[in-house]
Amino acid sequence: QRMSSADGRQVLKRRRLKGRSRLAVRSNQHVKRVRW
Repeated sequence: QRMSSADGRQVLKRRRLKGRSRLAVRSNQHVKRVRW
């Protein structure tokens, strides 16, 4: 039902962006810690 509505798609996009940004920050920090 959420996919059918435009609002639902926007919410999913926001959730995906938040999840990706958090994972990217965590992974970058982790890689830096491991390398250094």
